[in-house]
Amino acid sequence: MQTVYTRLTEVDEIRLLCLQPRLNSNSVKCTLQKARLSLLPHYVALSYMWGPKEEQKNITLNGFTCPIRSNLWHALLHLRLETGTRFIWADAICIDQSSIEERNHQVAQMWRIYSQAEMVIAWLGVPGTMSEQAIRTICHYGESSHPSITSPLNQNAMWDRGSLLDFLLALCRREYWSRLWIVQEILMAKKLL
Repeated sequence: MQTVYTRLTEVDEIRLLCLQPRLNSNSVKCTLQKARLSLLPHYVALSYMWGPKEEQKNITLNGFTCPIRSNLWHALLHLRLETGTRFIWADAICIDQSSIEERNHQVAQMWRIYSQAEMVIAWLGVPGTMSEQAIRTICHYGESSHPSITSPLNQNAMWDRGSLLDFLLALCRREYWSRLWIVQEILMAKKLL
């Protein structure tokens, strides 16, 4: 991806991924744009797990076809807006990974990048049935004025406490939670999704 990068020249400069809208397409198209943190740019920061190096998919970045890891590709695919551009900071793309100097400098700024983001999106990975059910359950109980483990989510809910535990365990066992960096990424967030 080296050909898509221009050098960062300011001490507080970062790159933002300008993620193009869906437009009824299954392709991920984006450009990179420089931004200075001191000018308080509008963006969301992505907290995610890179995933296996062997599993890659292509995106179009600044007009070039670029391979990225599959987990990030799925995140970007899901995060595209229907219309309009979404500005995202995602380390694997926004940092020139071939430059050790840039990597070191950007890693030192990560606390600022995550704390200044309008929102941090925690991408737990490709949705799975049990994890999705766990999130729906958490949202339901979070919205309830009198939550009870025995109250059903709706009239048709036919699962028991054992199933609920299975759902929650599936969510907690996702690889995302094994990353040490998530502590900083989540704690620095103004808003977390």
